[in-house]
Amino acid sequence: MENNNEKVYKSFLNITTKLIDIYNDANIENRKIKYLPEWLDFYTTQLLEENKSNYKLYSTYKRGTIIYVNLGSNIGNEFSGNHFCIVMDKKDNPKKSTLTVVPLSSKNSTHYKQLTSSIFDITIDELNKKVKELTDEADKIGDFANLIMDKHESYIKSKAERSALLFKYGYLTEEHIDKQYEEIENLIKEEADNFKEKISKMKKKAENIKLVRKVFNRHKNKQSFANVSAITTISKKRIQKINSEDPTGKIRISTDDLKKIEKQIIIRFIKS
Repeated sequence: MENNNEKVYKSFLNITTKLIDIYNDANIENRKIKYLPEWLDFYTTQLLEENKSNYKLYSTYKRGTIIYVNLGSNIGNEFSGNHFCIVMDKKDNPKKSTLTVVPLSSKNSTHYKQLTSSIFDITIDELNKKVKELTDEADKIGDFANLIMDKHESYIKSKAERSALLFKYGYLTEEHIDKQYEEIENLIKEEADNFKEKISKMKKKAENIKLVRKVFNRHKNKQSFANVSAITTISKKRIQKINSEDPTGKIRISTDDLKKIEKQIIIRFIKS
């Protein structure tokens, strides 16, 4: 007689075999099937993390915020795949693990509501601010580096002159002077390493901004449409970001567009 673990194992094996057959036989252009392996990997990873029962605090989002969400591979006409969504919750807190969202689409449909807010424009505006901040930071580092080097140059010159004089009259040994120069060398090396680290971080930041620009360029000249009928509650674990410079989760649609969505929710789900 099979024990429960063996039954579960066989059940999982049968399901996995079915999924492989579905993937092999399906039209690869079907995005639900195409990204099914990635979705199952994400889904099982999240379940395993939940099973650890670790307490977690989450990021918080304001009403009207644009986020990027992995909606998964769903059935029928349910929205699937990765989509920009609008946060509709009036209140949020770090202990709250879910959000109610309205998905966005770049394709129009009879039941969608066109927005005046352009995801591309909002994002590029935010990225331009980041570029300016990065440029200002680079200028400050350059000015600070020059200041430090001038300071060290003056210090080294003064110390060298003083040491030469003391050595001349026998107050300092050659060994002591060598030690002083070693200390100066280490000081300069330490400053140089600090600047290298700052420059490395700035380069990484610039690379991240460049990547975000590249991804969001796909949405250039595209309108945004709210699929109000697909309003849904998601786990915050579904929220994704390209990298640390991705502005989604901070940028928001206009107040007018938020009102348009709210009005459609009332029409579709509340008014009789």
